[in-house]
Amino acid sequence: MSLQRSLGLTVMMVTHDMREAVILADRIAVLSKGGVLEQVGTPAEVTGEPANAFVADFLADFGAVAD
Repeated sequence: MSLQRSLGLTVMMVTHDMREAVILADRIAVLSKGGVLEQVGTPAEVTGEPANAFVADFLADFGAVAD
């Protein structure tokens, strides 16, 4: 991460593991079938206020919910 910041690089990571995304990402985009963008935001925004039932269900599958 420090190398990324020192060089001013943007890194895009694709994962299905929301726990990993919440730990590593500055911003998260949740896509559903067909690449439909369901929600984008910080980890706190996405886990704290899921945009809809799809996002909430996806987060619940991984236990990635805000405390």
